[in-house]
Amino acid sequence: MPRRCAALALLLILGCAKPPPPPEQTLADALEHLEQTVREDVADERRRDAVLAVTGQVYELALASATRERAWATRLREANRRYDTTPDELEALVSQWREERRQDLDRLIALRIRLADLLTAEEWERLAKHRLASLQAYLDAVRAALERRALEGREGAR
Repeated sequence: MPRRCAALALLLILGCAKPPPPPEQTLADALEHLEQTVREDVADERRRDAVLAVTGQVYELALASATRERAWATRLREANRRYDTTPDELEALVSQWREERRQDLDRLIALRIRLADLLTAEEWERLAKHRLASLQAYLDAVRAALERRALEGREGAR
């Protein structure tokens, strides 16, 4: 009986818990906080404006990349489900996916280099703490969204 009560209480708590925000919202919130940090920490107006512009480009790239990743996951999942998908077709899809990811990473590296050129070492260190926290929050939101999607898929399969 105590186990049933505990299980019921857990279900009630989980059922009433507010779901985490979508990853895109978490990313938008992180960008807003990062922009505020840049405005406070980068004194030179010209450099500050340039850093904000590059930061916006990183944000847009992250959103576009996340959208493409979801689309690729769907395409790969659908190809994998089909019995008649050939190994060559799968290999071609995976190669295309890898190429798009490589291009995104190349763009991200170029933006990172641009940021390093714009910031002093001290500014970089102050902003790095925020960037790491923002990245962790975004990854946590993505992980939660994936777990929710997996649970929904399992419940739909029943």
